[in-house]
Amino acid sequence: MYICNQSYENFISLRDKNIFDFDGQNITLTFLRRFPKEAEIKAFSEDEIFFQLFVRNEILFLLLKVGQTPWLDIPFVLHHKVKNLEQNKDEILCGCKCKIYFANAISGKLLVIKDVILPLGISKAFYWEIKKQIETLPKDLTRRINKVHASFSSDEMVRLSLEDSLKRR
Repeated sequence: MYICNQSYENFISLRDKNIFDFDGQNITLTFLRRFPKEAEIKAFSEDEIFFQLFVRNEILFLLLKVGQTPWLDIPFVLHHKVKNLEQNKDEILCGCKCKIYFANAISGKLLVIKDVILPLGISKAFYWEIKKQIETLPKDLTRRINKVHASFSSDEMVRLSLEDSLKRR
């Protein structure tokens, strides 16, 4: 369990990072910034967070916008066996819980802890995409992620994901 304003070694990084982890029940998003701006810290701690999903090359990207900050994209990469996905299906489909950490990557100081719940439609789409990825884990994940990042900005991912969701209606 983490406490705000404490330093943690696992939050120390040589570069800015966005980390997406899923344990089969809850999402954890960690944002490490070498030089966090006051506006970012305030936005992460006080502002509403908007979510969207984007899927390309069998890779799921969680898109989020915090306050007036630019859209962020975080690819989901299955690092370990996701446990109990089926047992947690109903809970996930009703709104997946998400814990957000925002930390200084130089000092490891945790600046913000925030609990949010993904919107219902995003939670449902997330569940089905994760289930698909677990069943048929794509190969060459890094290459696929880099290809998507080379082809699309975060803003383009948001625009395309909104167009895709309108087509499905």
